[in-house]
Amino acid sequence: MALSVKQKLRKALAIAGHTYELEDILQEIKERTMHSFVEGESWVVTQVVDFPRKRYLEIVFAIGNLDELKRIYPKLEAFAREIEADGLRAFGRPGWMRQFEIDKHGWVETTRVYVREF
Repeated sequence: MALSVKQKLRKALAIAGHTYELEDILQEIKERTMHSFVEGESWVVTQVVDFPRKRYLEIVFAIGNLDELKRIYPKLEAFAREIEADGLRAFGRPGWMRQFEIDKHGWVETTRVYVREF
């Protein structure tokens, strides 16, 4: 049985450590501190992350089907160039990243994230 969009979103937010709820994301999009990209029933949310020497368009989460997400990718890259970002950045489980064929798009794994909550 396929997951609904709402179930996929809940799962994505859980994987991200419950750092956001849907209401938070919608408010950030309204305030233009996050950006929404939609294709069919797939959704990608991004935010700009500025460091002293780099600017990245960071993928906060991506849900939906792989074909639709692949169609969103050129839009992400175009937007990143428009805002003069140095590149794209994403956090994701290894299986998901392999499915996206990251090596064909020039992505490299630079680090893993470890979290210790109190």
